[in-house]
Amino acid sequence: MSAAPYEPQSVSSPNVQRGRLASTMGYYASLLSLGLAVAVLGPTLPDLAQRTHTDMRKISILFTTLALGYMLGALQGGVGMTVCPAIQFWRAEFWR
Repeated sequence: MSAAPYEPQSVSSPNVQRGRLASTMGYYASLLSLGLAVAVLGPTLPDLAQRTHTDMRKISILFTTLALGYMLGALQGGVGMTVCPAIQFWRAEFWR
């Protein structure tokens, strides 16, 4: 019993292009939702300060902490992607 020989798809084939378009649209959608989630803190900050009975100077530390958290997460992700192959990194992060 012989198996059919493997023929790789061309980079310009419709299936490959559709897959790339789907990946690109997924990246755009995730970055858009991340931007919206981060941007919502700005306009709600005065109301949050009023509800928690905190002055704006103290509550504005949220922006610093949020930026620091994103920076540390990006550094951890960059080091992780450099140290081990991508698929092993994602398995370690999401399927513990």
